[in-house]
Amino acid sequence: MTTLLAGVTARSSTSAADLDAIDAMTARLPYALHRIDLPWRISSTATHDSDNIRTWAAADGTPIAWAILQYPWHCLDYEIARGPYREALEEAILMWAADRLGAEATQRGADLPFFVSTRSDDSERLAAIRRAGFALADWSYVHMSRSLVQPIDNPALPDGFRIRLLRGEGEVESYVATHRAAFGSTNMTVDWRQRTLRHRRYVPDLDLIVESSDGTMAAFCVGWLLVSDAGTVAQVEPLGVLPAFQRMGLGQAMLAEVFRRAQNLGARLIEVDAESYNSASRGLYESAGFREIITTPFGLRVFQPS
Repeated sequence: MTTLLAGVTARSSTSAADLDAIDAMTARLPYALHRIDLPWRISSTATHDSDNIRTWAAADGTPIAWAILQYPWHCLDYEIARGPYREALEEAILMWAADRLGAEATQRGADLPFFVSTRSDDSERLAAIRRAGFALADWSYVHMSRSLVQPIDNPALPDGFRIRLLRGEGEVESYVATHRAAFGSTNMTVDWRQRTLRHRRYVPDLDLIVESSDGTMAAFCVGWLLVSDAGTVAQVEPLGVLPAFQRMGLGQAMLAEVFRRAQNLGARLIEVDAESYNSASRGLYESAGFREIITTPFGLRVFQPS
């Protein structure tokens, strides 16, 4: 544990209590990028290693900032509770990340590109990441929302397909294989997916699968809820369809089902992130009633071996 500013301490930890504290702190920040779906991200393989996580706490132990080096996406996640220490904390977070990523690049003996995202309306964070050597990339996330008060369509599935819930940890290996094939990536692991199922904010009724007539897991959609005094909000993260089953309406049917289920659980709004360059996913979400509310551009810095 190190002292950063008067009364502020920083430390690394992978304990469940610290990860829960990070989640609880972020849930209270209306501007946080992943306040709803953070359980998905803090279940990642990166959070096994305490060197990838840093938390900053006030004198009374209350978390006021955190950062995670998310190697699956090569992205730095961090949030700060706005206050008198914001500028100093942001500088400390970005310096910590730069030190760790520089050391990682040296260990790998290769360049290490890493991203950090920000809300487009957060001028202070934009300025901070530029000062830290991150240049804005030519793409962003488009953060979208949809009211669950407005009517929900009932798109039909093709004959032989049905929507059901994931059958718990016994089906995680099948899910991981489907996830990898849907996204063309090996990032998802059995351990990561199992950790999402054990998270205190996991909602089994929002973990959907589309199954074909021969039992193939053809598509999936996971929903998250954040319950607060301001109301209940849902988020989709992730949604994927196997290439062989795309353009069959499976995505639309899953979204409609997760809308109804989230609505029954008290949500009146649902959100989702789409890549700015992915016209297919944006088209799907727009056809389901989502509308853009803000963009979250990415800064990129390539760390080189020393």
